[in-house]
Amino acid sequence: MKASGGNVLDGIKAFKLYDTYGFPIELTKEILNESGMSIDENGYQQELEKQRLRARNSRKEDNALWEKDIYSTMKDIETKFIGYDVFKSDAKVLAIIKDNEIVDSAEAGEEVNIILDTTPFYAESGGQVGDSGVIKNEDVYINIKDCKKAGGNKFIHIGTVERGILNVGDTVEAIIDERSRMSTARNHTATHLLHSALRKFIGDHVHQAGSLVTPERLRFDFTHYQGLAPDEIKTIEDEVNKKIYESIDVSVDIMSQDEAIKKGAMALFQEKYGDMVRVVNISDYSKELCGGTHVTNTIQVGAFKIIAESGVAAGVRRIEAVTGLGALEFLNKKGELISNIEQILKVNEKDIVNRIADLSQTIKDLERQLEQLKSKVVISMSDKLINSAEDISGVKFVSAILNDLDVDELKMMGDILKDKFKSAVIIFATTKDQKINFVGMATKDAVERGINVGNIIKEICRVADGKGGGRADMAQGVGNNLEKINIAIEASRSLIVEKLQ
Repeated sequence: MKASGGNVLDGIKAFKLYDTYGFPIELTKEILNESGMSIDENGYQQELEKQRLRARNSRKEDNALWEKDIYSTMKDIETKFIGYDVFKSDAKVLAIIKDNEIVDSAEAGEEVNIILDTTPFYAESGGQVGDSGVIKNEDVYINIKDCKKAGGNKFIHIGTVERGILNVGDTVEAIIDERSRMSTARNHTATHLLHSALRKFIGDHVHQAGSLVTPERLRFDFTHYQGLAPDEIKTIEDEVNKKIYESIDVSVDIMSQDEAIKKGAMALFQEKYGDMVRVVNISDYSKELCGGTHVTNTIQVGAFKIIAESGVAAGVRRIEAVTGLGALEFLNKKGELISNIEQILKVNEKDIVNRIADLSQTIKDLERQLEQLKSKVVISMSDKLINSAEDISGVKFVSAILNDLDVDELKMMGDILKDKFKSAVIIFATTKDQKINFVGMATKDAVERGINVGNIIKEICRVADGKGGGRADMAQGVGNNLEKINIAIEASRSLIVEKLQ
């Protein structure tokens, strides 16, 4: 890293290291200190604030559909969310939107967006998906598949009227899918445990860079400069499960953002928080600003299993995991897979690895034998082609359609023929999957006399409605018209004759 302006690293460059390459400012400072340098922290913070603004503007664009037209006209409508502790409640229908228009009622078969005065439905936010469930009374039944937020504090319940007629002003019962909610809560609490485990074992430079929490699984993106090794993944997984089985209470405190940060709560820089925030505490192990839903004790998470780790951007890694019943289902599928392998290999589980190793070695031996047989076949066929070579002005011309060979074998054949002749041009073709593969080769002497098989292959591929090309001594291409294979081969001979005479 090179500083601009003496021994101080420019704040813009420091932020680029973080934003583009995943270098956290703490790590940058540490490296600079070792070299007697410092960082322009004011410049860094200014760039960070610009990024926050860009992120907020991006979210506004994403929510533009909800903000404009219909929902922006509902100035006095708001929804009270009571769903952190309540899974069902009575509510009043404040508005019904159908086909992007405000309507007074909706009937069976119609897809609608419903705004209630009170709701237990969590609206998609902070990486957590919205709740599903039902809205009903004696006269109507609506299947709710999702819940989102619109401008202000409007909760949009998205669903289909299954039975009856829903009217604005109706009193209904709003009921979330409790099983789905609890699965989501397990996954969300697990992301907090995962975040702390990563910082504990991978380093304090780890910060959340995005997440997705659904009932089925969790996805957690974090800043880190390299992939996790298998032993690191196991360590992280073991740590999260350890905290799960310590049966730690999960509590929530409401306080000012400044107070929360002073108490060590972690916040996402791209998130916009209000004056008062929710701090989700897992004892002293994890404290995060979070508006999502969680279990009340880590033991409710059940189990935690990492199913994938990958890179998603420069300096950003991704972990995908399952919990609870999802983890059990994942392990059951692994068990079924092992059982199937046992039956196919006719061995016990403890012998599977050795059996696969033996089979792998057998395959390698067979592949080696196959290559040897192919070489013998090619050598045998090359003898016949040597005898069929045509002399064109002192240059041997060999051409053939060899459908029993693949492209690599054609090249092997060409090398054998080049060794046999002082001066030669070789054009081969083979067909596969309704396409023609052409290979052209020429000796050094033939190239010196003006032969360029790159141009020849390009031209005969064009004749066969395809494309190709390459070097003067080696080229290949593909033709798409099988009926023109003989015409293409004859065209190559005409080009060689024209060039040599």
